[in-house]
Amino acid sequence: MENIVTFDLTDNFIARLADSIFKEYPSNGNDFSRLAFVFGGKRPELFLKKELASRIKGPFLSPAFFSMDEFMGYCLAKKLAFKKISDLDGCYLAYNLTKEIAPDILKGREEFCRFIPWAREMLSFIEQLDLEDKKSVELNEIELKAEIGYDVPQGINLLLNRIVSIRGAYHRGLKARKSCSRGFMYLMVSQAVAELDLPEFERVFFCNFFYLHQTEINLIKGLLDKEKAGLFFQGSQDEWPLLKKAAQEFSGAIIPSAAKEPFYKLSLYSGFDLHSQAALAREIIKRGQIPFSDTVIVLPRPESLIPLLSE
Repeated sequence: MENIVTFDLTDNFIARLADSIFKEYPSNGNDFSRLAFVFGGKRPELFLKKELASRIKGPFLSPAFFSMDEFMGYCLAKKLAFKKISDLDGCYLAYNLTKEIAPDILKGREEFCRFIPWAREMLSFIEQLDLEDKKSVELNEIELKAEIGYDVPQGINLLLNRIVSIRGAYHRGLKARKSCSRGFMYLMVSQAVAELDLPEFERVFFCNFFYLHQTEINLIKGLLDKEKAGLFFQGSQDEWPLLKKAAQEFSGAIIPSAAKEPFYKLSLYSGFDLHSQAALAREIIKRGQIPFSDTVIVLPRPESLIPLLSE
């Protein structure tokens, strides 16, 4: 099987994925236990198992399935015994480190209960740095400019001016507690991929990802170098810049073998806030081109419902 397999956006991804499995591993019979599939979440596992069962029409040994978080945790557990730090414990660790390294940031929020919102923002920032594998040297310029002063509240400048020190101390604190945040888990796995051994799996397939953090890219590239990984994409790098970036990272092409005419009509509209989006939906329906009684409106957030109904 090629390292990169791409399906068209009009394809049934699960059905095409099953086609590839049976084509590449016809001799496996009913035993797929040495294959692993990593999806963005858990739900695709149910659909792929159902598809395999409908084709085999009997019992079979299932592949291993992971979400990306689960796979990172699985890889880390092969080297270290770490547990995920809770939100409150992480905030308290950040609070104590800030008291030690940058006490001026605590001005006006000396009590832990007052500092919790800031701690969460700090940890969210550090997590993004970890997920994208940002090196300390890359952050030195931020610290330098923060000394001069960005056009932001002074507290933000103080934080940016100490971010390298706080991040390093936070990592050391996590290690001392044998704990990890999500970002630190991704970072540790990506940095140790050269030593990662997965003898229990013949191949690990990363399926239908769109945006990949740098740590995820590092892990996948390391497994590709060991001929241990495969990637399944849906869409074309000619239409989606993020897929073009992934194609460059993995030295391949993300282009469907045969482009198809979509059986649907897709239109995208943008509004600058929730109420403008609701007004756009009203105007689209008002045109009368959509049969109102046969229309479904799907809202990603429940707080959108009342503004939409009002419109």
